[in-house]
Amino acid sequence: MKCERCGKDFGNEIVEVCDECGYNFEEGKRIKKELHERPEKIVSEDKETDLIDYPILSFVFGIIGLIIPLIVFSLLAIWLGRKPAKIRLTPFSNLGFVFGIIGVGISIIFLIIFAILFL
Repeated sequence: MKCERCGKDFGNEIVEVCDECGYNFEEGKRIKKELHERPEKIVSEDKETDLIDYPILSFVFGIIGLIIPLIVFSLLAIWLGRKPAKIRLTPFSNLGFVFGIIGVGISIIFLIIFAILFL
Protein backbone atom coordinates (compact mmCIF):
# COMPACT_ATOMS: atom_id res chain seq x y z
CA MET A 1 0.00 0.00 0.00
CA LYS A 2 1.33 3.42 -0.96
CA CYS A 3 0.10 6.89 0.04
CA GLU A 4 -1.34 8.80 -2.92
CA ARG A 5 -0.42 12.19 -1.49
CA CYS A 6 3.15 11.84 -0.16
CA GLY A 7 4.19 8.50 -1.69
CA LYS A 8 5.13 6.75 1.56
CA ASP A 9 5.19 2.98 1.10
CA PHE A 10 3.40 0.92 3.74
CA GLY A 11 4.16 -2.46 2.14
CA ASN A 12 1.39 -4.99 2.83
CA GLU A 13 0.22 -3.08 5.88
CA ILE A 14 -3.35 -1.80 5.70
CA VAL A 15 -3.78 1.66 7.21
CA GLU A 16 -6.64 4.14 7.26
CA VAL A 17 -4.63 7.35 7.62
CA CYS A 18 -1.06 8.07 6.47
CA ASP A 19 1.11 8.83 9.50
CA GLU A 20 3.40 10.97 7.32
CA CYS A 21 0.94 13.43 5.75
CA GLY A 22 -2.46 12.59 7.30
CA TYR A 23 -4.10 11.41 4.05
CA ASN A 24 -7.32 9.47 4.77
CA PHE A 25 -7.43 6.50 2.39
CA GLU A 26 -11.14 5.74 2.88
CA GLU A 27 -12.11 9.37 2.24
CA GLY A 28 -9.85 9.41 -0.82
CA LYS A 29 -11.53 6.31 -2.23
CA ARG A 30 -14.99 7.77 -1.59
CA ILE A 31 -14.13 11.05 -3.31
CA LYS A 32 -12.59 9.28 -6.33
CA LYS A 33 -15.64 7.07 -6.67
CA GLU A 34 -18.01 10.03 -6.45
CA LEU A 35 -16.07 12.07 -9.01
CA HIS A 36 -15.86 9.24 -11.52
CA GLU A 37 -19.42 8.02 -11.11
CA ARG A 38 -21.35 11.28 -11.33
CA PRO A 39 -23.72 10.78 -14.23
CA GLU A 40 -23.97 13.35 -16.98
CA LYS A 41 -27.35 14.92 -17.63
CA ILE A 42 -29.49 12.79 -19.93
CA VAL A 43 -31.03 14.67 -22.81
CA SER A 44 -32.04 13.82 -26.34
CA GLU A 45 -29.42 14.02 -29.08
CA ASP A 46 -30.88 17.18 -30.61
CA LYS A 47 -30.41 18.98 -27.27
CA GLU A 48 -26.80 17.78 -26.65
CA THR A 49 -25.27 21.12 -27.70
CA ASP A 50 -27.50 22.90 -25.17
CA LEU A 51 -25.55 21.20 -22.38
CA ILE A 52 -22.48 23.09 -23.56
CA ASP A 53 -24.00 26.32 -24.86
CA TYR A 54 -26.32 27.27 -21.99
CA PRO A 55 -23.72 27.39 -19.19
CA ILE A 56 -21.36 29.51 -21.26
CA LEU A 57 -24.15 31.84 -22.39
CA SER A 58 -25.36 32.16 -18.81
CA PHE A 59 -21.86 33.15 -17.70
CA VAL A 60 -21.44 35.66 -20.54
CA PHE A 61 -24.88 37.25 -19.99
CA GLY A 62 -24.17 37.39 -16.26
CA ILE A 63 -20.93 39.30 -16.88
CA ILE A 64 -22.67 41.64 -19.34
CA GLY A 65 -25.48 42.17 -16.81
CA LEU A 66 -22.89 43.23 -14.24
CA ILE A 67 -21.03 45.57 -16.59
CA ILE A 68 -24.02 47.07 -18.39
CA PRO A 69 -26.88 47.32 -15.91
CA LEU A 70 -29.62 46.16 -18.27
CA ILE A 71 -32.05 43.85 -16.55
CA VAL A 72 -32.58 41.81 -19.75
CA PHE A 73 -29.04 40.39 -19.72
CA SER A 74 -29.33 39.54 -16.04
CA LEU A 75 -32.67 37.78 -16.53
CA LEU A 76 -31.22 35.82 -19.47
CA ALA A 77 -28.29 34.77 -17.28
CA ILE A 78 -30.66 33.58 -14.55
CA TRP A 79 -32.88 31.73 -17.02
CA LEU A 80 -29.96 30.01 -18.79
CA GLY A 81 -28.26 29.26 -15.47
CA ARG A 82 -31.11 26.94 -14.50
CA LYS A 83 -30.90 24.84 -17.68
CA PRO A 84 -29.20 21.40 -17.59
CA ALA A 85 -25.44 21.49 -18.13
CA LYS A 86 -22.55 19.06 -18.46
CA ILE A 87 -20.98 18.29 -15.09
CA ARG A 88 -17.72 20.06 -15.94
CA LEU A 89 -19.58 23.20 -17.08
CA THR A 90 -21.89 23.43 -14.07
CA PRO A 91 -19.65 25.99 -12.29
CA PHE A 92 -20.03 28.38 -15.26
CA SER A 93 -23.77 27.92 -15.14
CA ASN A 94 -23.87 28.59 -11.39
CA LEU A 95 -21.65 31.67 -11.73
CA GLY A 96 -23.85 33.01 -14.51
CA PHE A 97 -26.90 32.53 -12.30
CA VAL A 98 -25.26 34.37 -9.38
CA PHE A 99 -24.01 37.17 -11.65
CA GLY A 100 -27.53 37.44 -13.07
CA ILE A 101 -29.03 37.89 -9.62
CA ILE A 102 -26.42 40.54 -8.75
CA GLY A 103 -27.06 42.21 -12.12
CA VAL A 104 -30.81 42.36 -11.42
CA GLY A 105 -30.04 44.04 -8.09
CA ILE A 106 -27.72 46.57 -9.74
CA SER A 107 -30.28 47.24 -12.47
CA ILE A 108 -33.03 47.87 -9.92
CA ILE A 109 -30.77 50.24 -7.97
CA PHE A 110 -29.97 52.15 -11.18
CA LEU A 111 -33.68 52.34 -12.05
CA ILE A 112 -34.50 53.73 -8.60
CA ILE A 113 -31.69 56.31 -8.83
CA PHE A 114 -32.83 57.28 -12.34
CA ALA A 115 -36.44 57.64 -11.16
CA ILE A 116 -35.41 59.83 -8.21
CA LEU A 117 -33.16 62.08 -10.29
CA PHE A 118 -35.30 62.55 -13.38
CA LEU A 119 -38.90 62.16 -12.26
